[in-house]
Amino acid sequence: MKPDESKLKNYTIYGLLISGVIAILLAYLIPSVIEICGDTIGSLFILGLILPVVSAYISKAESIPVKLLLIEFLTAFATSTVWYFIEKCIFKRRCIK
Repeated sequence: MKPDESKLKNYTIYGLLISGVIAILLAYLIPSVIEICGDTIGSLFILGLILPVVSAYISKAESIPVKLLLIEFLTAFATSTVWYFIEKCIFKRRCIK
């Protein structure tokens, strides 16, 4: 099945807009590049990428279903996001600078 070219273009535009908004918000709220890359991005996304990376090394016959990977990624991202804001806002009292 060949993907619809117009949908791919729309998805690309939406992805770029969402990425741009997130980048502007991160740059405004966290002025240090090192803190953005090392602390924020690393804390939020690394946990969700562990299972997909490990499953990439497993043979195709034993691969993990895509739906399970998506659930794992979203659950890990949600958990790490909640913990990140709990740590920043409650323990360090630095919600907004």
